[in-house]
Amino acid sequence: AKSFLLRGSTIRNTSWVYGLVVFTGVDTKVVQNCRKTPSKRSRIEVTANTLLMIVFGLLLFAAAVSALARGLFVVNGSQGAAQILWAWPEPDPLRDNNFLAFITFMIAYNNMIPISLYVTTDLARTFQGLRMEMDSSMYHSETDSFCRVKNSGLNEDLGLIEFVLTDKTGTLTENKMEFKACSIG
Repeated sequence: AKSFLLRGSTIRNTSWVYGLVVFTGVDTKVVQNCRKTPSKRSRIEVTANTLLMIVFGLLLFAAAVSALARGLFVVNGSQGAAQILWAWPEPDPLRDNNFLAFITFMIAYNNMIPISLYVTTDLARTFQGLRMEMDSSMYHSETDSFCRVKNSGLNEDLGLIEFVLTDKTGTLTENKMEFKACSIG
């Protein structure tokens, strides 16, 4: 192991070297560890974030269309433009700035983004985690401990289990596999 070089290593202070490739490919530990770490977000959170991006895109689109319609409305000299001039007769760079009109419509339409949704889901996750920790049916008598919720966001995925992995050696189950319950529907 003293003269073993891992991928990315640099040899210095030598003019030559003999080398032998021992193990290569996608199954090596170095390549396996180069993968992107999986996300620990729940499926509901990922879906909510995706939908929020769609709503934000709609907000940008609505503000742009409204700013464009306002610009056309003011430039065409219609009755509405005359009313705006009646309320604000002096030429003003702030009134006539289309970028500021876009920002104004963004502020006006900001209620489209449900910020309270994130607060509500975080509170629901916290209370669900507290309830799981206080559940007497999750008491483990051998260690004299209750369930510990370390990540309250993952309890949303508990009902979305696709695979159940078991072993026959007793390493994980201590040879105490007992059927507790089954709920379908």
